Amino acid sequence: MAFTKLDSGITDSTIWQAPDPIRLVWITMLAMKDWHGYVGASIPGLASRARVSLEDCLAALEMFKSPDPYSRTQDHEGRRIADADGGWVLLNNDKYRAVQSEEDKRERSRLAMQRLRESRKETVNNVDKALTKLPHTDTDIDADKEEEQEIAPKGARAVAPSALPPPALAGDSNVNEIPTKAIVELALAWELPDAWGVDAESLGWKRASILKESERFRQYWTVGTGKGKRKSVRGWRQSWSNWLSKAEKMA
Repeated sequence: MAFTKLDSGITDSTIWQAPDPIRLVWITMLAMKDWHGYVGASIPGLASRARVSLEDCLAALEMFKSPDPYSRTQDHEGRRIADADGGWVLLNNDKYRAVQSEEDKRERSRLAMQRLRESRKETVNNVDKALTKLPHTDTDIDADKEEEQEIAPKGARAVAPSALPPPALAGDSNVNEIPTKAIVELALAWELPDAWGVDAESLGWKRASILKESERFRQYWTVGTGKGKRKSVRGWRQSWSNWLSKAEKMA
């Protein structure tokens, strides 16, 4: 079964101003044409397909073969069809086919780029999920101890972590289940945990500004200057709080 695209500009054409039988015959011919614009049928057969009377079909064909001074396309003085062996040929078929081919090409390109972006995003997510961390070093643990001492209330005794749990990705959907002492990196596909967003809202931040700053935060720690930095989950949350404080001062 052939597929025919209908130019949306038809509603601005002189044919669209014609009586209903004229429009029906024209749309029927568009649906029947082959790749080269040929419509093969007898006049009674075309009238039957268009569901119009024989007289209306003859009037439509006469109009299509006559010059139209108001036609948008004057390549053939506004004529739309010409007689051919066993039917008719649409005179502007090649012109509209070229336009539609260009539109199809752009649409295929757009869909291909969309699939590529989705594929890249899926690849990043899969890498993040499968990524394994290097063993913790004494330097990492000492840095985490310092962070916890800064976060702890004054006068509180800092407790050094003993056996650290297996590392996980900061920003994971189950971030609330990750032990706060686990030393992790910020994932490339990190998204702001809900609780961190609530923290920002409690400080008077608007949701649009929170999302904007969280994206800047992610880019800084995953692909920017802070790439590769590892902290405890609690340390990352404090870093987010510090980030908002600095952003507020710079605003």
